[in-house]
Amino acid sequence: MSQKLIRTDQVARLRAALTEAPPKPKTGYMVREIVAELAPALLEMRQKGYDLVDIAAYFGQQDIAVSASTLGSYLRDYEREKQFPKGKPRNARRKATPPQGKEVMQPDDNGDPGSDALLAAAASPAIRASQE
Repeated sequence: MSQKLIRTDQVARLRAALTEAPPKPKTGYMVREIVAELAPALLEMRQKGYDLVDIAAYFGQQDIAVSASTLGSYLRDYEREKQFPKGKPRNARRKATPPQGKEVMQPDDNGDPGSDALLAAAASPAIRASQE
């Protein structure tokens, strides 16, 4: 099987063409994109008393098929994204440290929670109070 060797000038021309290519105009939208773009108006309709079935009917009048449950899911995603923007994990404030006042059992030399750790835990005031 032979492979054709591509010349460096061909690669350079291709790179230039790709770099200089203008942005391709958008010709259509996904329903999720429409909901995200119109979310403020859709949420305002909800505040006016319209339910998701009513709002989905407005979409249907424009020949945009979307169910009420899908519409609700996309709106929840929009609100969640607004509350927790991407790039910042939702659980970023959680830490791997134990809560204050809690004893952490450490393994002994054998790798098992040793009797020293169990004795220390049993000696804690919270455990003594719960046993009384």
